[in-house]
Amino acid sequence: MSARAYVAALGLLWTVPGLPTCLNVYRSDVERICDAESRSGKKVKTDAAGVMSWLEHNVASGQGIVFEGQLASESPRDRAVHLRAEARGQSIAACPLADAFEAFAVADDYRSAIVSLCDGEAVTEGGGVARLDVAPADDAERMREIRDWTLTVLKGSEALAFVDKMAQTAVQARPAMLRAEAGRLGIPTCALATTLEHPPPTPIPLSLVALPSFTVSRVDGAQRVQEAITGTLSSGNAGQTIDNCYGQALVKTPTLAGNVALRFTFDPNGKVTRAEESSSSLGSAAVVKCITSGLVGEVLAPAEKGGAKYTAVLALTPYQGSRPAGWPTVMPRPAPAALPGTIVSDAGAPDSGRRKKR
Repeated sequence: MSARAYVAALGLLWTVPGLPTCLNVYRSDVERICDAESRSGKKVKTDAAGVMSWLEHNVASGQGIVFEGQLASESPRDRAVHLRAEARGQSIAACPLADAFEAFAVADDYRSAIVSLCDGEAVTEGGGVARLDVAPADDAERMREIRDWTLTVLKGSEALAFVDKMAQTAVQARPAMLRAEAGRLGIPTCALATTLEHPPPTPIPLSLVALPSFTVSRVDGAQRVQEAITGTLSSGNAGQTIDNCYGQALVKTPTLAGNVALRFTFDPNGKVTRAEESSSSLGSAAVVKCITSGLVGEVLAPAEKGGAKYTAVLALTPYQGSRPAGWPTVMPRPAPAALPGTIVSDAGAPDSGRRKKR
């Protein structure tokens, strides 16, 4: 058994009832621990490890040794709580070391909060990472986002008080204020300060334009044919073709609208071999011609022995939408679902090469 362990065990024996002198030794240890800063000449703020090292060599009772060992394994905040509780138990009115460790914990939490604020990320209680990105926002929104993030993610009221002080400062002075606070705490860099130095991006002007929209209002044929042709015309290349043809016309005539009945001739694989106008109330032969020529070669119907002919009616109606300057008015459509019985290649697209039945 080591000498230190022997003294600790002996100290525990000394604390049996009826031995007040030994109890007084432990109380003196607690007093000495509480006054460690003044007795050692060291400060928790600048040399917490030195204070703990002094304690290790300046307790006399076994209980004191046990208590000092417990303190050594605790966080600064837990040390403060433990010290106050032990001081109260020994009827010691004040414990300056507890106050020092409490202040140290508060300062450490604040520094960690400013580090997280500068880095724009912090580890949450659940082990995830909460990130702060205010670059795209304007000045007012930046401060709202910073405050909300500080309130919900960071520890302590001190960081929130600093953020509130920043919000009350002129916009141009905020980066310097944050960088100065980081420097005071020994934080060498502050990415958030750099972000705040750059003005928010200029909002992209939006314009209200007529955008193409259509529905397949009717398809003749059996239910499975109706569902298949409606689906393929409304998606993928076919839907994109109709959007493009109609969208180009809307640039010049924003109110252009109407119904177009298209007569399709399909080969046995469901591919369009011919598309022609059956009737139209659209009032634009150019749009109809663009659509019919663009749909030839598309697989729109289920495979059918001997091929088939079906008519589909498109209802074309524009809608008002906003687009940034220079953006296309026609957006991509999703790929169509596979057709029942369609012959497809191994890659899943209609093909004339290596084939298999689905």
